[in-house]
Amino acid sequence: LGETGFESTFTGHEESTFFRSLTEEWKKLFVGQRTQSNIVDLGAGNGTLSNLAAVISQEHKMEFNIIAVDYADIETNSPILKNNASIKVKSHTKIEETGIKASSVDLAVSQYGFEYADSESACKELARVLRSGGRFHAIVHHKQSEVTKSCASAHMQIGLCYRSKISVCALKLLKRLRKLEKSNRDPRQDETAESLRQELNERANRVLKYAKEFPDQAYVSEYLNECTAIFGDQAASLTFDQKVQVLKNVEENAKNYQLRMEAMIKASLDKEAVDRLVEDLNANQLYAKDAELVLHEGKIYAWRIQAQKSQ
Repeated sequence: LGETGFESTFTGHEESTFFRSLTEEWKKLFVGQRTQSNIVDLGAGNGTLSNLAAVISQEHKMEFNIIAVDYADIETNSPILKNNASIKVKSHTKIEETGIKASSVDLAVSQYGFEYADSESACKELARVLRSGGRFHAIVHHKQSEVTKSCASAHMQIGLCYRSKISVCALKLLKRLRKLEKSNRDPRQDETAESLRQELNERANRVLKYAKEFPDQAYVSEYLNECTAIFGDQAASLTFDQKVQVLKNVEENAKNYQLRMEAMIKASLDKEAVDRLVEDLNANQLYAKDAELVLHEGKIYAWRIQAQKSQ
């Protein structure tokens, strides 16, 4: 999304009751559109919102023309959109410079995407592509939302895992076991292998101890499982090079995930920032109401922003 090039900002919330209720909100919005509306999904991410619009279009015979815009490579990152011929995909495209024909869009939507763009430039572009009377509906990250808190927790967990150097220790043990295998020596009788195994266990236990401060240790658990799975029976069929690649992938995925969390936290809007966004919309004749809190079960999950271009 935005300039990050990643396909999503969610961290395990997709199946929560909040996102199910949010889906119902989007459905009502799409059903309320006129037939043959042109819809653009800004910061489309993994394509969930674009796909939902396509489903509503088909079910209600509304013939939507849908464009999914994102800075990431949407078609590669999104199985949902990869083979969906009803959606035009514009990957590697900034929200601030969509390249969409002027005054051609009836409805612009965004779910956790618009806030990654430069507010002033994005609002100018939005005003350019919307028809007179065209509408904008966005759900954007709130600085203190449950989603943001979860992402902040994941970010700290990643840092904890990095500092543990567990993957480095696992690689040393893997290489030692490989050396012993080549020389037909029993790893159970090797002091170096045993020392590395103990060190790996000690590092993992320390991480688990410190991870108790987090309400959800999902990322730590996943990281530890991936780093140690190469020594289990399920990895018996893998070659040495494949096991090394598994560890490299763990580190690369952790790095990318951390960047995603950093970008999401940075993009989240406090009251002052969301008010500026509303001002930028109004300054471009996109008449917006004050941003609304999106609550679920008494907790904050997002800001809701709605605007309409002057007729």
